[in-house]
Amino acid sequence: MNNLYFNGKDLWNDFNCGILKGIQYPVVKEIIENIQVEGNIYGNLTEKTGSYGDLIQEVNVRMFGLDNYRTRIAFIEDWLSNIEDKRLFFKENLGRCLYVKNAYISSNYNKNGNNCVEFSLKFECEPFYFDSNIRTVTWNKDTILKSDTMIDYEPIIELQATGVKTTIIINDKELSFDSVNGTSYIIDCEKEYVYKKGTKVPIITKGNFFKIKRGNNTFTSTTTNSIKIQLKNRYRG
Repeated sequence: MNNLYFNGKDLWNDFNCGILKGIQYPVVKEIIENIQVEGNIYGNLTEKTGSYGDLIQEVNVRMFGLDNYRTRIAFIEDWLSNIEDKRLFFKENLGRCLYVKNAYISSNYNKNGNNCVEFSLKFECEPFYFDSNIRTVTWNKDTILKSDTMIDYEPIIELQATGVKTTIIINDKELSFDSVNGTSYIIDCEKEYVYKKGTKVPIITKGNFFKIKRGNNTFTSTTTNSIKIQLKNRYRG
């Protein structure tokens, strides 16, 4: 029997609920814009936007036993609404997960006979699949980082400054900022800001933030020998 794991609990062992039938996994789709061109005899043109739509994962479940079922459903509602661990993954594919933005019971509760209740769960998720466990690796200067990501992603980087200025180059992008020797810094490329570790006060930077691409990635620097980088690979399925 398949099972799902989310927010520190699993559906079967914690709530005595089973998945009713095979899971239909959502497909990652890039958002396409239609462009009207006057006089174009071939119809509208389409253009890729570089953005992707959220994934919707729906699961039909059966809760076994009718004893205190309303109270047990209330516990499920609380589990879905108070999210501390956003990862959603299934027993048949534990290596990859979805990151949930919002989750809730999406149907009425229907009694099936005298011993179970059926209802549906809906998970609104970020547009990609990810590794279930994010790895942090040390990336030494002038070495290659090989990534199997299918879609480029913006990493989180930690480094220790070795002077009054820090400059790093990843692939074709360069970023620099004033630093304090021996101090650890976080570069959040997704949110596009740099701060001292342990604080959230942004530091003024010059240059461009980084993306990790599929295949070989390069890192060089004149001011630091290594960085720690979170590998958050994105997959289409």
